[in-house]
Amino acid sequence: MSYQNLVKYIANHTTRGECQCGRCCDTRPDRDAPRHSVNVHFFWVAVQNNPTKDELLALLRAEYPQLDRLAKGPSYIEMGGALGDQGLALQLIGLGELVGLWKAITPASLGLTGEQANELAGKGFVMAGGNQELSLSTKAE
Repeated sequence: MSYQNLVKYIANHTTRGECQCGRCCDTRPDRDAPRHSVNVHFFWVAVQNNPTKDELLALLRAEYPQLDRLAKGPSYIEMGGALGDQGLALQLIGLGELVGLWKAITPASLGLTGEQANELAGKGFVMAGGNQELSLSTKAE
């Protein structure tokens, strides 16, 4: 199965790093996330080119393998296996949060930092929060 459209959408609508839109001006390390960026532990993901929840949802329904697993909130490791790239999976997790499809769950979500957070993240504790909208659809054939 080809994920070409989904991969292109993720690449076209995200960038690794914090938002540079000019409206997200507070970039101190101790501040809350800018409006257009999310921290997925290993790097920040920022949106670009105005992605929408509906567009992403349609692409996931059409191309993502094991849509039922995605609806339950897989880790970036599982998503990376499905997409063939863990970095791309992390960008998808960030994109999904930024368009309101799910929450990105990271060790920081539990208040963990430092070596403990790094160890958990390395074992897969960075994940999409899941979304029942994905399980309510039928996958495009």
